[in-house]
Amino acid sequence: MERHLYQHTYLGDRYEDVVQAINEHGPEFLGGSASAARDHADEIVTNLHVEIAGLDVSKTVDLELGEPETLDEHATRWLVNWHAEDGDTIFPAMRAYLEVAALSVHPPLTQVSFIGHYEPPLGVIGAAADRLVGHRVAEATIDAFLRDVKWSIHRYLGSQATATPS
Repeated sequence: MERHLYQHTYLGDRYEDVVQAINEHGPEFLGGSASAARDHADEIVTNLHVEIAGLDVSKTVDLELGEPETLDEHATRWLVNWHAEDGDTIFPAMRAYLEVAALSVHPPLTQVSFIGHYEPPLGVIGAAADRLVGHRVAEATIDAFLRDVKWSIHRYLGSQATATPS
């Protein structure tokens, strides 16, 4: 039983600047500037962490960021895949797109979306566990992931703005 996830956030930055920031610094943004480590050209090792209902869930994952795919003049997406670094089958692999879309030019407003799916592990038992708590953990993880990406982009673009001469 495949489970689908969709979450989004907004940035008050120009679409072009957000796309350029992800293209240039995507691994750092997606992996967290302090914890990301490049293993090779397209793979990032990072720690996904979330707390839900007092339960602290953390897992080191291999995260792969694909090449940008321009959907139209106002939307771009990147394939994002992750799976447990140690091959642990209790945590599902995620296949998703990180999508950036311009909503407004003046004032600038850009939507960053996570559109993905995963298959709960462990068959019928895993599907039952996913219905009880797993899906909420997945949603909370994606929420934290998008929050980190937003913060990283905002920090980068803010530092770029302050470095630009007036």
